[in-house]
Amino acid sequence: MIVNSFTALLVWGCHLTAWTPPPTPTLWMPGTISRGFNEREPSFSPDGRELMFWLLLGNHTVILTSKREGQGWREPETAPFSGRHADFEPVFSPDGSSVYFVSNRPRADKANPNDANIWRVAREGAGWGEPSLLPERINGPGIEFFPSSCHNHVLYFCRVRPDFSASDIYRVDLNGNADPKPLPEVINDGALGAKIFFWSIPVSASSSSPKPARRHPAKCNCLSAGARPTAPGLNRFRCCPPTFC
Repeated sequence: MIVNSFTALLVWGCHLTAWTPPPTPTLWMPGTISRGFNEREPSFSPDGRELMFWLLLGNHTVILTSKREGQGWREPETAPFSGRHADFEPVFSPDGSSVYFVSNRPRADKANPNDANIWRVAREGAGWGEPSLLPERINGPGIEFFPSSCHNHVLYFCRVRPDFSASDIYRVDLNGNADPKPLPEVINDGALGAKIFFWSIPVSASSSSPKPARRHPAKCNCLSAGARPTAPGLNRFRCCPPTFC
């Protein structure tokens, strides 16, 4: 689960192992991961042993990483591909082989330091390689942000409208050449800061044929969220049809 816009990482109803959720959100790993700064958008690797999140320090943003050690987590470190530019919103690919993130780092065809684009960095051995910019059909002339994925070849992301009135969620097949398509108006309803969340449904390990252990009450596997233009500061969440994945 991706938790957004908190000044610390909170846990509510999700965990990597068998666990009874508390009735209210609780601070997660205080003093190690949650240290009283603007820790945001945590993303866990598929095996649950690696974490990436980003930190807001004044006007600078940086991506941090931590690995599970026993029952706890190591002290976070700056990700090897981050630290020089404004990097934020990292998310693991579903197979854990790469990480998508947003950055204002320079690109050959655009020199606007305020332009945010989506980049991808792949694993190389025990570390990470050099980040690469996603294609122009994804990173257009505007601002792209908040990548998310529920399939290895399908990417969802947000794009700010040219007049900056709102942002919309797009879907694109990374294996093809087609341009990204916006999600239906039932999702893209003119919200500000629109974004999309995905989570996995746990499966039973007691059978050779895995079965869903328990579905979300709404029986959906993604949520869209954004601030209501008519009521700034108030967020709304909507359940996406399962066909979106």
